[in-house]
Amino acid sequence: MTEVLKAKDFFDQGVVPMCVFRVLASHRVREEHTHDFYELMIVVKGVMRHYLEGVEMEVIGTGDAYVVHPGRHHSYESLEGQTIEMVNVLFQLDRMKMDFRDLEELPGFQTLFGENDWEGNYPHVRLDARDLAHALSIVASIEREMEQLAPGYEFMVETKLRELIVFLSRKHSHVLEPKGKHFLKLGDLVVYMEQNLKQNLRFEQLVELSNMSPTSLRRAFQHSFSCSPMAYLQKLRIQQALLLLVDPDLSITEIAHSVGYSDSSYFARVFKQEVGESPKVYRQRR
Repeated sequence: MTEVLKAKDFFDQGVVPMCVFRVLASHRVREEHTHDFYELMIVVKGVMRHYLEGVEMEVIGTGDAYVVHPGRHHSYESLEGQTIEMVNVLFQLDRMKMDFRDLEELPGFQTLFGENDWEGNYPHVRLDARDLAHALSIVASIEREMEQLAPGYEFMVETKLRELIVFLSRKHSHVLEPKGKHFLKLGDLVVYMEQNLKQNLRFEQLVELSNMSPTSLRRAFQHSFSCSPMAYLQKLRIQQALLLLVDPDLSITEIAHSVGYSDSSYFARVFKQEVGESPKVYRQRR
């Protein structure tokens, strides 16, 4: 039987109708359920299968954001042996004082938040390291406002949620149909990559591990993650570095080594390329 989640069990009455909670588990399974509010799932780390109305839509991983509309049935599970870290933002747009008429022409808004049947263009956004960091910073601002409850916090929370909606709508990209037979192979390979970020992984190793030809592996990654295998590995390394930079006891050199970069200067250049600022500046702003 499908579990039905109600807003009254998540949101305090009389205050802004939204909440944020974080998931961190070695193996996460969420049975099919539905709810009378929007759910924005942002995958910070890991890979999982997502099912919508009982149909496997795609494997989603680090940097993927998925909007589940009220009344939609969905479920998800992380791949075996995979640690999943996810931020879930729950909210009710109809109870907020937001006017979205100026967003109707914004690319992606109708697909992500409009009332439509999608027709293959699903409410999903794939974010690179820089965009993921920005989205998470907006969510962190929402969390701070809801924790501190300073005067005017409801206005600030709704403003930040609107900022997040606009940002994701602008970043929306067309999501292709389910990718087929390479799903599980890619999932297992990504698990291996995440568990071996410190290693000097080469493309030839990934080919051997995947049991695919070099051309097939490149095509499968491009189809599923919109980048090459080595570019995806770089994104995983930088995303892990973003998480580690929160710890002030770790030096930037230590972080660089822990995510597979023996040269901290090269790490800093790659980090700036992905995130838009140096590791030092990023840490100072947090």
